[in-house]
Amino acid sequence: MNFLKKLGNFESLLTFLIMELLAITAFMLGNANSVFFIVGALLTVFSGLMLYNRFSKSELPSLAFIFLPILLISIFASFGNFSSGAGVLVNILTFLGINAYFLLGLFTRRIQKIDLSKVLICIYAGFSLVVLISLFYTWARYGLFYTLIYKDTPTYYYDGQLFNITIEQGWLSGLSFKEVSLQYSGLFGVILCTALVPLIYLSPKKNKIEFIIYAVISFIGVLSIVSSPNLEALLYLIPIAFVGLIIRLLHSEKIKEETKKTLKKVLYIGFVCLVIIVLVFFVLALLNASGYNQAIGYTSELEPISSFSQFIKNNWFLNKLFNNGRIMTPINKVLNQATVSFNLFGFLNDGNMHPATELAIQSETHMFEIELIKEGGIFAFIILFALIIFMSQNIIRYFHKSKDANHIKATLITLVIVIFIYESFSHSSFPIIHEPTSYNSFMRSLPCSIFLFLLGIMFYPQLKKDEIPMFEKEIKIEEVKKEEQPKIVDDEYTFTIDSEEEDK
Repeated sequence: MNFLKKLGNFESLLTFLIMELLAITAFMLGNANSVFFIVGALLTVFSGLMLYNRFSKSELPSLAFIFLPILLISIFASFGNFSSGAGVLVNILTFLGINAYFLLGLFTRRIQKIDLSKVLICIYAGFSLVVLISLFYTWARYGLFYTLIYKDTPTYYYDGQLFNITIEQGWLSGLSFKEVSLQYSGLFGVILCTALVPLIYLSPKKNKIEFIIYAVISFIGVLSIVSSPNLEALLYLIPIAFVGLIIRLLHSEKIKEETKKTLKKVLYIGFVCLVIIVLVFFVLALLNASGYNQAIGYTSELEPISSFSQFIKNNWFLNKLFNNGRIMTPINKVLNQATVSFNLFGFLNDGNMHPATELAIQSETHMFEIELIKEGGIFAFIILFALIIFMSQNIIRYFHKSKDANHIKATLITLVIVIFIYESFSHSSFPIIHEPTSYNSFMRSLPCSIFLFLLGIMFYPQLKKDEIPMFEKEIKIEEVKKEEQPKIVDDEYTFTIDSEEEDK
């Protein structure tokens, strides 16, 4: 126990190591994901030894509702059929990494006097650096506004294959540059644009340095999107502005409390309606897609084998909504294979896979939730849906009860929501243009690690009315008592050994 108490003296060192890890994780140095997972796991263990006593028993039930779904999803995503060819060691490290970054965020919150603004700036700095380097490379290779310049002549040949220059960007990948999809690179620009949110809280006079830092970060984000231009990523400035302004209004002292209560009710009702609509739509889409011949795979020309699928196909509006179109066609291919017995725990991804399963795997759905079905199966998706609901409740608690500064609250909430929305509509499963079979798993990616860390930071337990979480109480670390310095007694003088003279 004495050893663990002494570890408390190393909180400053731990804080430094965590911020360094976050910065290089955001920078994705060398794309060495496994290395980051190992370091993250080691830091989590070290943090746990130091901070395990800063959790109260009353916090554990609400923590279980968040951590258990993450734990189960990590099991499905790491050890499902889809990842069987990745290697046992890689899968184990992925499992550790997914859980470690969430727990690390949880422990970071419990470090005494942690400066969350510096933590956020470290994350933003890592993303900014990789975006800047990739941006300079892209400008040198393609020029400014190249998607508009080459709009009429977009095609080029590479290794005898035809590619479209207007949908790609140069990107630092490991120690070299590769061409990636604009949807993949757009995520990082959108993340940097969330740094606009603290600017509506901070005063350029009172918080000059912090204001300038966030302004530079957001400028890099906007520049990376506009200089292409990446029109799809530009649209995500709308949810950033919406979420940021809504939170600002709820924090404003100029708005009446009655108006705030009305706004909160509207937001709650809207969120509940959205959850119900998404749930009903997914169930109907799953029933429709699985109603087709699963041995062959979904195509709109096949005769359905269920009355529900037949009903959908015969209705013009429902058929267009569930079967036709750029969005639903690839999703249906995945949902069709999701209910096949051998794909329940992730799609089989080897040389013996069925052609329909292979077609589903190669489908670009642009939704990380649907991609999780490929990696972990339908059960992983169901658990993810439950996790989303629990996390939404946690974000609401965090907003109402946390003692964090308003600009920190707003930035964290906006970051988490915008990353989630982006990956739900613009996730790139095969981002490397010249390596079209190279699969990009969001759960195994370093941006996901940062996302999970932020979820851990934002965790706020559900407690009794007057109870306060331990991390919001003043925590005093017991210092090791110094031994009394020996006194030297002389006949004429009595004096104490001075520590500075002793050192000399």
